[in-house]
Amino acid sequence: MLRPTPAPGRSAIRLAECLWWVFVLANRLDVDMREAYATTMDRIDADLQQTLRGTGA
Repeated sequence: MLRPTPAPGRSAIRLAECLWWVFVLANRLDVDMREAYATTMDRIDADLQQTLRGTGA
């Protein structure tokens, strides 16, 4: 079954609401989102580089 196409801009609104909740939760849990983001991106990059080296790419 096909899902209806969302109204223009509706997806952006939903994503923004999700981000708002992430920041609210991070604040309540005392999580530094800048640090968490940077650490996560560094780990993902290192994992990707290792994978690429392993495939000879």
